[in-house]
Amino acid sequence: MNEPVRTAAEIPNGASQAEQEVLKITQELTDATVRNDVDAVGRIYGDDYLFVAFNGNLENKESQLEAFRSGFMKFSAATIEDVVVRVYGDTAVAIKRRTQVATVGTRTNPGARPRVTSVWVKRQGRWQLVSGQVTPTLENPPAQTETNNAGASGQTRTMDDEAAIRKHVADYVLAYNTHDWEKMGALFTDDGDGLRSGRLAKGRSALRDLFIQSHSTTAKTSHLTHGREHSLPETRCCGG
Repeated sequence: MNEPVRTAAEIPNGASQAEQEVLKITQELTDATVRNDVDAVGRIYGDDYLFVAFNGNLENKESQLEAFRSGFMKFSAATIEDVVVRVYGDTAVAIKRRTQVATVGTRTNPGARPRVTSVWVKRQGRWQLVSGQVTPTLENPPAQTETNNAGASGQTRTMDDEAAIRKHVADYVLAYNTHDWEKMGALFTDDGDGLRSGRLAKGRSALRDLFIQSHSTTAKTSHLTHGREHSLPETRCCGG
């Protein structure tokens, strides 16, 4: 396929049979997620499915299905466009732009348009999704400016907000690495929610306890850095 197509339903002239099949199953997956049809999504995902979320978290099939099943993650609308498919024997890579209205926990992000990369493998005559990654896109990134007026602070409100967010993340990383769960809990909001290893927690205390329990069952060498945050309390969305 030389040119991207606007939607998976619009099969371009000259597309191979395999490309047509991948475009069709891509559209079926999108439709199933909007219907919150967990069974259909589960049939499309391979058992070895792995997914890299917005925030870099690595999820698997069960954690993604549980996010749909519990209502933690849901789509009220989703359309796909600019789909490009490359087929390599029984493996295919598809890249698409997805316009979506998705809710994760209590947060709804209307009109997000991430790029989604999906890896498909044909098994026993049908295509299954084995890997996916969602990358957020900035249509018009805001310019960061500094004021040059004499006596001015030299920072705009936007830059002040960014500094506050960076400090919050740094405090979180330090609390995680030193196992200071009380300090970590103080960084969550009272109405915060999160999903970790397929388990849903709502509220500051529940989130803190979830991290304590999760850490006790994982390798003690788990470590955070500013460049590689593992399970930060951010929105994670959405399977590919």
